[in-house]
Amino acid sequence: MALRPRWTAAAALVLASVPAGCGGEGSGSPPVAAGIPPTPSPAPAPTATPTPASTDDPLFAGASIGETIVGPLVCSDGRVTTGAQGEVVGIGPITQIRNTDTIRITYVGPDSYRTAIDGLASLAFTPDTKRVPPSPIYARYSAPSAGELLLGQYSLGFVTFGTFTAPDLCFFAGGLPPGVLNRQTVDYFGIVDGLGVVGGVQSRFFNATYGEARMIFDFPTATGLFSFDLVQRSDPFGDFRASPPVKLGTVSANVVLAPGQESFFVPLSGAGFTGTARGRFVHDGGSILGPNIGGAGVALVYELRSPAGDLIYGSVAFAANLI
Repeated sequence: MALRPRWTAAAALVLASVPAGCGGEGSGSPPVAAGIPPTPSPAPAPTATPTPASTDDPLFAGASIGETIVGPLVCSDGRVTTGAQGEVVGIGPITQIRNTDTIRITYVGPDSYRTAIDGLASLAFTPDTKRVPPSPIYARYSAPSAGELLLGQYSLGFVTFGTFTAPDLCFFAGGLPPGVLNRQTVDYFGIVDGLGVVGGVQSRFFNATYGEARMIFDFPTATGLFSFDLVQRSDPFGDFRASPPVKLGTVSANVVLAPGQESFFVPLSGAGFTGTARGRFVHDGGSILGPNIGGAGVALVYELRSPAGDLIYGSVAFAANLI
């Protein structure tokens, strides 16, 4: 199997899309953040351009063999049900969500990955653990002894997203070593994935081209804001993209980076939910076009609850084209 090509300017931030079933583009604008100095109005967020799904390894945040992506991880305590090959097919009642962990995934070689979470032993996923994915947006690796790793098949270049189950079902986003850009205002667009229980019904919350996910960050003042739509879909452990999307509303948050920091933990609210979001800025300092040129990302996870007892948790992979 051929190795993936390195990221190039010509391919910058084109989404490797999948078969239809998403619906039309969303609309709307990001929230207004109090206390952020005025900046020129940014250009509209880039529009996702469908292209055939990759048939090679997942496009893994620009990582080469031997490199490790790092990112936040959010998990629930629901007991998962697995199939004969270790693949997740369901989950029991969820009472708690943990938004404190960090995941490290090393690209060992073609179809080979090694995962490690704070304080836990590492797990290996090899070519013989590659399985048929539940949805074409993911590549799936699973085994009864190792759990399950789903890696997003969208070509974001400098950030990735997915799920990791061993044994808790967790969502993550990640990228190469974190960094804050030496630039002015950067406009990011994102892909959202998550799981929720709303009205007693388990649903997937996936948003790529139906709805909006956007972050605007002003690096000189270290302040910004982000928002994303909550798009509900049925069949949460199957091909959920084929189900009709239902937009519940929009959540948003302001972000302020402390001096010298690349990570943040902020309150998140909207659509009748409140919760938290935790993220880190990432970029490829070794871009072929030089530092701070080419592409960048923000890896983010979130958890939300409503007064009625509904809950949602998941990840957002934000990407920006800096050319």
